[in-house]
Amino acid sequence: MGRALEEKSLELAYAIRKSSVYTGKVRLKYLKIGSSLLDEIKILGQIAKDLKGLSTGSYHEFSKLTAEIGREIGGFIKYEFRKGENAPS
Repeated sequence: MGRALEEKSLELAYAIRKSSVYTGKVRLKYLKIGSSLLDEIKILGQIAKDLKGLSTGSYHEFSKLTAEIGREIGGFIKYEFRKGENAPS
């Protein structure tokens, strides 16, 4: 379980890093990939808690951090989407 969380976290970091070097639709693509990976990480965290791999306190901290990351990614997606709508034709 820990290895899967580690691998998905690295994939998330990679997707977010890729989104920072591109613009427009390519940036949006990597942000959406990051959002999807974050959802997978959240599920893995829930499974780890259910299997007693994470204590309640650790899971609470995990949930707070993933929620904050999700808000940040969501904000960037919203910004890129709106920016694309207002692009000159």
